[in-house]
Amino acid sequence: MATVLYSAGASRVHMAVEAHPAGAQLLRRALWPCRAAALRSHDRQLRDRATCLRHAVTVDATASQPAETPGEALIEESTLENWRSPLHSLTRATSAASQSSPRCVVALGKFDAMHLGHRSLVERAASMGGEPWLISFDGMAAELGWPQRLPLVAPQQRPTVLCQWSEACGGSVPRLRSIPFAAVRQLSPRDFVAALARDLQAAGVVVGQNYRFGFKASGTADTLRELGAEFGMDVAVMDLLGDDSNEDGNVSSSEVRKALAGGHLDLVARWLGRPYTLIASQSAASQSLSLNGSAGIKPMLPLCKFENQPPGVGTYDAVVSPADVPTSSCQIGVTNGAAVSVRVSENGDVALRMQQGSGWPEWLAGKRTLLLTFI
Repeated sequence: MATVLYSAGASRVHMAVEAHPAGAQLLRRALWPCRAAALRSHDRQLRDRATCLRHAVTVDATASQPAETPGEALIEESTLENWRSPLHSLTRATSAASQSSPRCVVALGKFDAMHLGHRSLVERAASMGGEPWLISFDGMAAELGWPQRLPLVAPQQRPTVLCQWSEACGGSVPRLRSIPFAAVRQLSPRDFVAALARDLQAAGVVVGQNYRFGFKASGTADTLRELGAEFGMDVAVMDLLGDDSNEDGNVSSSEVRKALAGGHLDLVARWLGRPYTLIASQSAASQSLSLNGSAGIKPMLPLCKFENQPPGVGTYDAVVSPADVPTSSCQIGVTNGAAVSVRVSENGDVALRMQQGSGWPEWLAGKRTLLLTFI
């Protein structure tokens, strides 16, 4: 049975950061280089994100998009048994189950970082006359024997990023289906494309020019063009998003991860189109986060409590916020925030120190989920 992670049915999203002079000053100073970077077309998104962090605001998540069907979710987690189900069918409300599915155009990839290159794929999908979807593949590391790593985008953040991408997609919020890699690993390129067209009922597909698929990665972009024509799917192959500030000249999840490990959070924000955010959650035993501190004390947040990858060794400016992760909203609700210094040690521990004030704010105690937004 599919797991519905985050619903897109809520009409409004509340994001607020408590008025904090140090936090506002740091945000203005740190985000300006990102806005002035080479990727000028993404300036407005960074400015909007900074505004949300500096001031108490209410964001209307559906103002520029069609009304969502109550009960539908932005993310579909499929299984080995149901991954072939038509798009929408795993999360559509029971009352809408008999309705015909809309035309869907899918972008294929791992989407680890959900960076601007990935956004360009789903933006192209939205321009092809259908609802934009991302198709990602879960469990590749385990299947291929790769080292296990924390993701670059925490599961709780993915609906937030999808909502942020709606403006680039003409007001349509993209959705994502995660498919077990084990389900498609043995498929030939032709069988894989047939599943997209016949089972998932995709009307079109978008990939980057270096995309490989099928058994032993034997399918190429040219293969996809040929098979797409055979199965009646529109196919778009996109050039990679270029950037001359890294080794291979392209924006990629690998480059984002390397920049993060090196502490280059300005580059990370530039390639993501948003500040990097780290999410810490309570342990499985529901223990309280270790945030009881006073002036001069640095409470520690162990690496095991993080949902995504912390930056490399160093000291960074950030805003720490308690965050609720409601199941009825596509966003994470942020209620308060405070400016902190974040120190990442060699063993992966993270120490926080308040930049102003006599100690940790009372609102921070006992919160289930914390966000660290690096500025």
